[in-house]
Amino acid sequence: MFQAFARSGVDGLLLKGAALARLLYDAPNQRRYSDLDVLVSPDDLLAARAALVELGYSNASAQVAVDDIGGVIHGESWLATPTGGTYPVVVDLHLHLAGANAPAQPAWQALKARSTPIEVAGGRVPSLDRVGSAMHLATHAAQHGQGYVKGCQELVRALDRWPLAVWREAAQLAGEIDATEAFAAGLRLVEPGAKLAETLELPSTSRLDWELRQARRPRGRFHLQAFLQARTVRARTHVVRRALFPHPRWIAHQYPWAREGRWRMPAAYLLHITRSPAWAVRAGVFRLRQRRADRRGSRGPSK
Repeated sequence: MFQAFARSGVDGLLLKGAALARLLYDAPNQRRYSDLDVLVSPDDLLAARAALVELGYSNASAQVAVDDIGGVIHGESWLATPTGGTYPVVVDLHLHLAGANAPAQPAWQALKARSTPIEVAGGRVPSLDRVGSAMHLATHAAQHGQGYVKGCQELVRALDRWPLAVWREAAQLAGEIDATEAFAAGLRLVEPGAKLAETLELPSTSRLDWELRQARRPRGRFHLQAFLQARTVRARTHVVRRALFPHPRWIAHQYPWAREGRWRMPAAYLLHITRSPAWAVRAGVFRLRQRRADRRGSRGPSK
């Protein structure tokens, strides 16, 4: 894949996978992985997609037609079944790193500066170095929460193996890409990380800490966030319309029976609209509890 990227002039980075296997384990085959995580330069995104299509991959995310109303989708899943294979190869094409709020191009430049080449399948592939990987391990844990057992275990492994100097630089890198909150919250998911966050004097992340402890996060919370952040009546109306009338492919993915008859798609939309008020109420309650957790945290030191 990276050979195809090189032919197309695509600048990319391999995340996790083989990179972590070499940086974090005694032998690369100790870490198993089933997909490839790739981050590409924002300027090369269209070329990267074209290269994947040329290699026989299809964009599974586009087939579902998710409307990124809250600006939270960080990547696309591309699938291809190799000749003679039973299961597809999955490439997660990252549009940006989850938890990083800096503009795409400056964030890419900061991450690219923390890259190093590794040997993969006889070729040299750019990946994050220890500092970049340390930062990403923490922010990735924050993305998935305490239920992400493998990620939390690897974060503990990295905290045990890599010196304090690496984590200080990782904190600086998180600051450069506006990911300090996710970095701090990810560290606090594990006991040694919580101690490190205190040593590094990272800011309180009470709201995010509370959210990451929740086993289930209600549907509709990003729609509610987008609605509250909208500045005009027209913008809020647009958010409501997108929430109530998503793309037909998304409806068909949520309600597979909607594909089976002429009148089933309208019925699926009606069911979706009927359910929406309950989702909005649950999202509102969740938001109120978030704010209470944030206020409690602001009154005292983060634990």
